[in-house]
Formats: sequence, C-alpha cells, structure tokens
Amino acid sequence: MLLDRPMWPHQIFATAEVQRLISTGVNRICLTAPCGAGKTLIMCRLIIWAAQEGYQVALYTNRKSLVRQLCEVLTSCGN
Repeated sequence: MLLDRPMWPHQIFATAEVQRLISTGVNRICLTAPCGAGKTLIMCRLIIWAAQEGYQVALYTNRKSLVRQLCEVLTSCGN
C-alpha cells in the first residue's frame, strides 16, 4: 500500500510546509516536484490530513490518464 511506504526527507518537508501554509491561512499553493519524486504519496498524505482537519479537498488534473491513475491510488489508500 502506498501509505505504508516511508517518506523521503523532501516529501516530509513538502508535506509539512504545505500543512503549515494552509494552517496560516494561505489558500493558493502550488507544490511541484520532478517525475519520481513521490508526488502521489505527498498528495495522499495531504488529502488525509486535510480531511481530518475538516477542510474540503478538490484535486484537479489536466489528463484523463492521470484521473484514472489517481482514482486507483486514492481508492487503494481508502479515500
């Protein structure tokens, strides 16, 4: 399962920084990372955190193939 994977330092930093920004009221954040950096794991962690904190979550993508891929991953994460 994706959430069982350990996070790399850059993933931990990115997740914590987005959480900090949201907690301080920033509402427009763009997190980018190169291919293979673990963006899907970061997204899953942030979605779970946001839902637990009572935030509404919307995830947008510009590719149909990414929609299918993300749906499969999020379903496997239980969200």
